[in-house]
Amino acid sequence: MSINTGTRWGTVVSVYLGGVLAASGLGQVAAVLPLMQNGLGVSLAAMGWAVSVITVTSAVAGVAGGVWVQRLGARRALLAGLATMAVAAAGGALTDHYGTLLATRVVAGVGYLLVVVSGPALLVRHTHERNRTTALAVWSTFVPIGIALSSFVGGLIGPGIGWPAWFLVCAAATAAVAVLVAVAVPAGARQTAETGTTEKATPGRWLTRPVLLALGFCAVSSISVALSVLLPAFLIEQRELPLWTAGTINAVVSLVSVPGSLLAGWLLRRGVGYAWLALGSVVLPAAALFAFSSASWPVNAVAAGVMSLVNGVLIAGVFAVVPVLAGDGRRMDLVNGLITQFGSIGALLGPPVLTRTASWGWEIVPLVVAVIVLPGGALVWAAVRRPRRPRPAPAPALAEER
Repeated sequence: MSINTGTRWGTVVSVYLGGVLAASGLGQVAAVLPLMQNGLGVSLAAMGWAVSVITVTSAVAGVAGGVWVQRLGARRALLAGLATMAVAAAGGALTDHYGTLLATRVVAGVGYLLVVVSGPALLVRHTHERNRTTALAVWSTFVPIGIALSSFVGGLIGPGIGWPAWFLVCAAATAAVAVLVAVAVPAGARQTAETGTTEKATPGRWLTRPVLLALGFCAVSSISVALSVLLPAFLIEQRELPLWTAGTINAVVSLVSVPGSLLAGWLLRRGVGYAWLALGSVVLPAAALFAFSSASWPVNAVAAGVMSLVNGVLIAGVFAVVPVLAGDGRRMDLVNGLITQFGSIGALLGPPVLTRTASWGWEIVPLVVAVIVLPGGALVWAAVRRPRRPRPAPAPALAEER
């Protein structure tokens, strides 16, 4: 047995890059959506499913994924997940049939599940307690960073090389990061002890607050992913902006969530309660009124940026509180799987629901955002309304990984 009392920053960075490349798969279709819609001859709503179906495996089997990661080992799960996503992206490039494309996206979803469940577990294992909140807050930015990366690069090179070649670029990049992870993340360790938190849950009741948190995260995730699909479509259709310009704006808006996540980490380190972060959900519907209004595109973009910023705060708060609610290190994979499952349900349903809403009229979108996110924010608040802060403790004990 050995105790890791330091933080392996090289490992942290490589794990984070693995998450970013996995999340770029969420934006892989959205980045070239008009090209694929025309090439495949399908509707905007159908393309919404092509964007979000990557999360179907996580939506169905997130908790089971936590068990898989626990048995396989987090490092092996992360590598397997990245490899699966690379193969699926390459397979998608070889088809021109919508149904087959959806099948490759479901396969990519298996890889995505393995990455998003194993990533936080590796971060907890390889960080000192004093750095853990920061590392998890940064991890929470992997989705917007990944979407921004794919939106910008796909919007830039997609029209020139075509969407099949764009898929091959994504496959190559994911495979390259898998090699980096294999080199930078040390093998031979599996978490077997406490996370370092001191929360003691009542037997049979400890899951109540994680379930509430997961349900709230479902609503938040649905808006976060749907925004990356709706905004470029809105700017192209209503503001007549070219694909590259709309993709660049979408990338910048996605990146705005990063300072939101860092702000959340900063506030939490200074003793602000988790419940206060949940109150930010009331801002989202108000910002949506301007993001999808008849105002000029700069106003639309700024309002969408506000939505992204608030989403960053909310998502970072969710990831940061997971170790506190899990309490026992052996529960981390299970709670991560639960959060992943419900977050993926939101990511799966959000784009098609809101793209369908947009087909009835863009002015309806803010109302639907309010209907989704306000109850979600209330659930997050209920889960963390009596925040419990972890006391300093050693990092988890490590044992040899099978």
